[in-house]
Amino acid sequence: MSRERLECSVVTAQPPMSQPRSSKSSADVLAELREGGLLPLNIRGESVAFEFQVLPPRRPVIIRLQKLEETIQERRERVKKEPAGSRTQLRHQLTDATNRRDEMLVLQNRSRKHAESSKRAKVKARAAKKERKSTAFVISSVSDTEAIVPRDSEKAQSLEKRFSKRRERVAKRTTAEDLKKQRASVALGRPGLKTKSRAREEDEKHGSEASPTLR
Repeated sequence: MSRERLECSVVTAQPPMSQPRSSKSSADVLAELREGGLLPLNIRGESVAFEFQVLPPRRPVIIRLQKLEETIQERRERVKKEPAGSRTQLRHQLTDATNRRDEMLVLQNRSRKHAESSKRAKVKARAAKKERKSTAFVISSVSDTEAIVPRDSEKAQSLEKRFSKRRERVAKRTTAEDLKKQRASVALGRPGLKTKSRAREEDEKHGSEASPTLR
């Protein structure tokens, strides 16, 4: 089985000083450079200086001025007002302006009236709400003596009330104590505290015993 071998020629880079000098003259080199687009600046004998155009060429000043003038003219046309037409057109414009003004005034008056009516309705609703919450009362005639009460009488009335309450408490206490004493005396049979029926029975007994002695 045969294998193909690819052979590549290796080119070694040699320094420019070791290369043989070209047989071209300076005129031939200049002609080639002009054809390639390179322009010579100045020539001193056999030495030549060249300018390489790395950046694109700038726009000439005249073209820039023309472009600026075109943009300014476009802006002027935008800002430029439309020329006034005939008298009839002016009259129509004036009538349209007056109609718009009248419409705006009507709308303004309507909005103001609506605001005023809504404000009045709110005030009425608040007043009605307050009236509903208020309580009814009766005004009666009062004499001067009832209306004007001195401080001494007020103090006397308060003291009288206190004394009456105290009397009631004492009366309740005494009645309760008396009942307790009566019940205790009845239970023990003391002669000092007797009921009416017991005293009547004793009187009848003593009377029956005294009658035979008299006979």
